[in-house]
Amino acid sequence: MIARPLALPDETDRSYLGAFMRINGLQSNAEALNLIARWTRSTEPDQVAGSSIDLLRRVAGIDLQSFVRQHTTLPLRRGVAGPRALSEHGSIENHSLHRCSGMRQTRAGAFFCPDCVAADQDFHGRSYWRREHQTPGLYWCPKHRIPLRYMSDRRSFLLSPSVCFERAAQIEERWSILVAANPFVAKYLGICAGMMDNARPLPVRQVRFALVAAAKEQSLRTFPTKAPLKPSEHLLSDVMLEAYPRDWIVGLIPSLGAKLRGRDLRQVDGVFWHTVVAAPAITYALAAAVLFETADSALQALAQHQPPPVMRPVRKLPVDEMESARRAYLVSGGSYSCVLSSLGSDGPRAILELEAGGLPDMDMEGSREALCASVAFFLDGRPLEECLQLAGGARVAFESMIRISGNRFKAALCEIVSREGRTVGRNPRTGKAPMLSAAKWTDAQDRQTKKPPIHRAASRQK
Repeated sequence: MIARPLALPDETDRSYLGAFMRINGLQSNAEALNLIARWTRSTEPDQVAGSSIDLLRRVAGIDLQSFVRQHTTLPLRRGVAGPRALSEHGSIENHSLHRCSGMRQTRAGAFFCPDCVAADQDFHGRSYWRREHQTPGLYWCPKHRIPLRYMSDRRSFLLSPSVCFERAAQIEERWSILVAANPFVAKYLGICAGMMDNARPLPVRQVRFALVAAAKEQSLRTFPTKAPLKPSEHLLSDVMLEAYPRDWIVGLIPSLGAKLRGRDLRQVDGVFWHTVVAAPAITYALAAAVLFETADSALQALAQHQPPPVMRPVRKLPVDEMESARRAYLVSGGSYSCVLSSLGSDGPRAILELEAGGLPDMDMEGSREALCASVAFFLDGRPLEECLQLAGGARVAFESMIRISGNRFKAALCEIVSREGRTVGRNPRTGKAPMLSAAKWTDAQDRQTKKPPIHRAASRQK
């Protein structure tokens, strides 16, 4: 039988563990967790005991997701994550994360507000460590506007804050007032609070492009390079050093203390090009605070920005296979379907390379009329308006050919016309098929298909 304390609003996981230890007369957290595990096996024999967080949430009578979101710092530490770590906070998929770093601190020391401690004792009957006060960079109570006190030993979380008054160090009041008055610091803390309330981490690629879009409006450099800055360019790291109190920002990112102006700092400026592995979430919050007008606009932009689609690189075909695809394209008169059937599984990649090389599909509805118009436009040099009239109902197909066509299309068109006009005869001296105009090529096609040309049919009817 164990005594189960109530988990209070915004109480940290370690604070709740300390309350459980005190109410049950336990001396160490290992002893407490072993007791909870035995109690869990006796009350829920079908359930397998998991991480420390899972054990604590069972004692508190809260589901895992709610406990993680309301009583741990994981939502802030996982505020921005890579594409393979976007599961919801508290999801069973994060079991290994809960076991390894579920109860990790966000910063060194345990911080509390004396007025909050007194109010909690009066209202709840006991004092506890609030999760909000453990936010990196927060050194005053947002509610009472007084400096926080802190204990440097992290084991202090297992004690009640009320017994730490005499030993706790106090933040200098004048300095804390100066930092609290900085508008960028206030926006940063608002963004951190918003990340803490999110149900799942923000995708790093989405966050990156949202920051890049805002940075370009302020003439910030958004790509890695060793080239010197242009007169109109700035670095995010330099802007952050100017916006935030220097000793405060250096406390959060120590490497900024030795940074030279005009030299990029990958730990900070790298938020513009990280797309797979995310930087610490507070770095994104610090960057967003100087790039957006308000904390709400920053959170909205980070959560709703639509990044450009990912362009997957296509492996190019070997030279011999690509030559086979080009030969099949020419023999078939520019038919993509014939290329697909002749190359099999490599056909789709061959089609992509043909299209990228400016060779359009000429096996579509109205393709014969469009091909006649293409011959007139590319080979005969006729005006575009006349070629559009020649295309007739195949105008859309003709326009599609023009859009896709590249430098190689004219040579391919010459070869296709020469192949299909082979019944006209070859030059006895060169052995090559003659170059046909659009009218002659159409006439050759009619003879090849054993259909009388239009003008001959008209004369016979007369």
